[in-house]
Amino acid sequence: MSLNFPENRKEISDRMKSDVKSNLPQSNPFLRNSFLQALIFGIAGRLYDMSKLASNLLAQLFWDTATGEYLERHAAIFGIERNAATNSIGSVTATGTAGINVPSGTQLTDSDGQIYEVQATVTLATNSITVTSITQSAGIATVTTPSDHEYAANIDVTISGANETEYNGTFTILSTPTSDTFTYAVDAGASSPATGTITSSAITATLDVVSDDEGSSVNQDSGAELTFTTPIAGVDDLAYVQSDGISGGSDLETDDDFNERFLFRVQNPVSLFNANAIEVEAKKITGVTRVWVFNVDDTQGNLSASSLTQAGNEVAVFNLTNHGLEDGQKVTVSGAAESEYNVSRAKTIKIDDDNFAYAISGNPSSPASGTPVAAYSLVEEGQTQIYFTRDNDSSPIPSATEVSAVKTQILTIKPAHISDDDVIVSGPTAVTTNFTFNTILPDTPTMRTAIENNLEAFFLDKTNVGESIEKNAYESAIFNTVDPENNQALQSFTLTSPSTAITIGRGEIGLLGTVTF
Repeated sequence: MSLNFPENRKEISDRMKSDVKSNLPQSNPFLRNSFLQALIFGIAGRLYDMSKLASNLLAQLFWDTATGEYLERHAAIFGIERNAATNSIGSVTATGTAGINVPSGTQLTDSDGQIYEVQATVTLATNSITVTSITQSAGIATVTTPSDHEYAANIDVTISGANETEYNGTFTILSTPTSDTFTYAVDAGASSPATGTITSSAITATLDVVSDDEGSSVNQDSGAELTFTTPIAGVDDLAYVQSDGISGGSDLETDDDFNERFLFRVQNPVSLFNANAIEVEAKKITGVTRVWVFNVDDTQGNLSASSLTQAGNEVAVFNLTNHGLEDGQKVTVSGAAESEYNVSRAKTIKIDDDNFAYAISGNPSSPASGTPVAAYSLVEEGQTQIYFTRDNDSSPIPSATEVSAVKTQILTIKPAHISDDDVIVSGPTAVTTNFTFNTILPDTPTMRTAIENNLEAFFLDKTNVGESIEKNAYESAIFNTVDPENNQALQSFTLTSPSTAITIGRGEIGLLGTVTF
């Protein structure tokens, strides 16, 4: 039996007036400004307050509708706690005069007044690096270093030793795409790649900082500018955020996100280090939204055989140049005309870089005919590969610091017989796809916004690590668009790009780029 609560105070008041009139026919509870009407209306107000309280209490009894402290009490029974807001951490590059110290506790601030505190005393010194390579395209030189250069965008760096003199000099770094690459402007006519024994140098210090405040607003992108709150003689007033950014700052977990995580734990039983247990632990880190867990039984991708032969009873040899597999990884082979070659989750034996063997049943004719392909496991026997995203951050791909935090949390439930190195945690590699529409009908600003919102929801809900995105899947997401302004459905569209399936490889995930109409 369902419980029906009044929608407003007037509904109760009207019922009470009808009841009074029925029992006291000579009265007139409907008379405006009468004592009886005022009394009924006052009582109706208090009854409505009580009905709202009862409705709210009823919602708090059930796991899927509970909120606030009641949700926290339900979840606590299962050891699930609301994720607190967190500080952001990261590294910034300071410049100035060699030998000058930046003390622990020194504060820097951004343009919004957010404060970041230096965690350890560091000394400015000449940071000289032997360069691995420099290439040039359209006047942008990309420098690759053998290890973390600890530079940041907007600092000056001196390049020397290149035989092509255009590359030599002091330049302002334009960007640091990764911790071992940076870019600067160079003559577009310079030959590429640069040759010689090349070095880069700058007087720098790497400052490890933590934000004073918590939440997503304290995260900073690579190259962001911070200012020392108190100038230090010999140290430049501005410091710049390094390639990984300042990250990890997250807001207090909302009721909706907390409830979703709690219900996942209830609906998906956990056991010793299974995928559900790993996902539960990963999501204890504030900001983690999606998690993928792969073990040796999970296969992805397709390797096309150059040849597939039978080598002795019940053994097959798969030939493919640089197959990339190791002993113990599992393969699912399909497409061979001789069914004996087609297997599910067979362990591989690596013969060399171009050949691996696996067990089959029977003694089929050799070589195999048809088009044999092998789907392979991402990891070797005994390993677990975990990918995750942070979809509510400015970039859903986690930083190295955020990856480290998730791995540390997952290791708290790792069985003793599993090595820490065999628990592989990383962010997926982004494959960003731009969408360009030639026509849409009807073409209105609100319809354009609705299409973009539908595509954003599709890429959040329907994409997975290592899975290509079929053309009919993203087109269906577009076709199902309804303009919320007038409830009108999209009638037709012409999509210039993409025009085919979006190919997603091992360890990759599809992300939505720009949408152009």
